[in-house]
Amino acid sequence: MTETADINLRHVSCEPDLDALLIDVHFKSVDANPQVKLDDLESVIRNAPRTYPGEWALLRNGQLIIQINNTENIGLDAIDSGSDVTTQDITRASACEEQVFYRIDKTILDKICTARTVRMQLSGSKASWELDGSDFIFMAKTFWNGFYDEKMYAEEITHVESVSQKQDQIKKKGCLLEILSVVIGFILVSLTESADNDFLYIVIPLIFIIIIPVIIAVIKRKRITKVQ
Repeated sequence: MTETADINLRHVSCEPDLDALLIDVHFKSVDANPQVKLDDLESVIRNAPRTYPGEWALLRNGQLIIQINNTENIGLDAIDSGSDVTTQDITRASACEEQVFYRIDKTILDKICTARTVRMQLSGSKASWELDGSDFIFMAKTFWNGFYDEKMYAEEITHVESVSQKQDQIKKKGCLLEILSVVIGFILVSLTESADNDFLYIVIPLIFIIIIPVIIAVIKRKRITKVQ
């Protein structure tokens, strides 16, 4: 919740000297005010504007290690491209932000695209993280398709995009049904306020407010999982 790392691929070209493939990492660390007691809601709200920065990872002194198929480790040294302490838009909390990039080549990108499994270790001089690189494989394939060869991985990319669209549709329909059920529940509560029958006043609205949304959420999750 307090540490995020956005990872992207980028190509940089500047004739005649520069032609490079880069992995960009934008790291952000936010930490709540240690003086705030989480069990005191009023204190949390009152002190939210005075939160302190998180910890620096100092990625510029570390590496990105990409493990291909659990056998080959590719170590990439970080190149610093900027760091700062910024302020969050909503909470006004401070955050440590670091931006680095790692230089790769077409051969490394090809290994990532054709890998069965990819794991990644992001490290600085003060911290390190183990990352699942499954999404990064698809990112590499999408980059290869868009930059090098539009025929490569085209079928897979189209399939994944189609699956994603179907899953989004299921999520939207499910959320709409959940909201509708809750609204009906509260309407029933307002209509049965004077009812002497506890079943009408409590149980039926409770079914619409809690039980039905939970059932919809379970069905929604199962349908999303089945879409492949």
